Amino acid sequence: MTDYATVKEEGNKCFNESRFGEAAVCYTKALSLSNVTGNDKAVLLKNRAACYLKLDKHNEAIADCTAGILDLIVLCAFVNFYVQLCAVFLA
Repeated sequence: MTDYATVKEEGNKCFNESRFGEAAVCYTKALSLSNVTGNDKAVLLKNRAACYLKLDKHNEAIADCTAGILDLIVLCAFVNFYVQLCAVFLA
């Protein structure tokens, strides 16, 4: 069985190596796992949005930031998504 943390770390490695498309695929795979919720889900959405921003996929980045904001409103920890969303609009 694939572990969320393992897939996320692979995505982080790809991102740090500027392989943004591959990183986005890893984050998408991690998001598909049934045990990912709350802050873990929000981090994956934020990371994938950063990939999309690097790939000039602004609509996808906006969608992930918006989804993350909506998920984190309950947790009151959505500042990072507003920062990322601003970066998308400024790109």
